[in-house]
Amino acid sequence: LIADILNGKTLPQSSFIITSRPRASAPLHDKIDRRIEVSGFGEEGIEQFIREYYGESSSSVADALLARLNSTLPQIKAMCFIPLILLMTCYVNDVLDAPPDTISDLFKSIICLTVKRHFEKNGVKMEMAVLRMSFDSVPV
Repeated sequence: LIADILNGKTLPQSSFIITSRPRASAPLHDKIDRRIEVSGFGEEGIEQFIREYYGESSSSVADALLARLNSTLPQIKAMCFIPLILLMTCYVNDVLDAPPDTISDLFKSIICLTVKRHFEKNGVKMEMAVLRMSFDSVPV
């Protein structure tokens, strides 16, 4: 099915977005008409993104997040070169008033916040602590 889609035999008028690592997508380059490569942030890009995310009115929050990333959260900062990870880190920090301590904590927080938002959109009040306890009780 995927080969037929890429060769234009199935759904010929449709557009698709395929995400992968650059090297993994190399065999597809002759079958696609557009390609975008997101290269990620450097040190300055991380700081600029955080400052723009919080804006001038919350520059103290940006300063605190940058200081924490540089001092006590190097494993999180190492992943913040990936734009989506940096966005999720800022979002979790913004909503929960604290950055995640680990990458696992980042993803747990994103899942819990997504579930919480779903419940609230459907008129059900859900506390973050309850979601965290539910999530933490699931065996791995």
